[in-house]
Amino acid sequence: MTKKNKYKINKLIEHVNIGEKIINRGSIDDFGRLLDEAWHYKREINNNITTSKIDNIYREAKKNGALGGKLLGAGGG
Repeated sequence: MTKKNKYKINKLIEHVNIGEKIINRGSIDDFGRLLDEAWHYKREINNNITTSKIDNIYREAKKNGALGGKLLGAGGG
């Protein structure tokens, strides 16, 4: 694991703690922005985490007002 990826993974772990605090405060907008930031870290760690189709859907959702998103699945298509 590269030093750069280790940093990004640690940031994602940090996001869990921040997410819990945001949920307890009730700020859905902050939570949406946190999800977006986490998504970008995950994409930088592994480009195979997404496809161009998913990227386009995510981009369109953000263009239409979404602050962030969480994509679920086992991967692989």
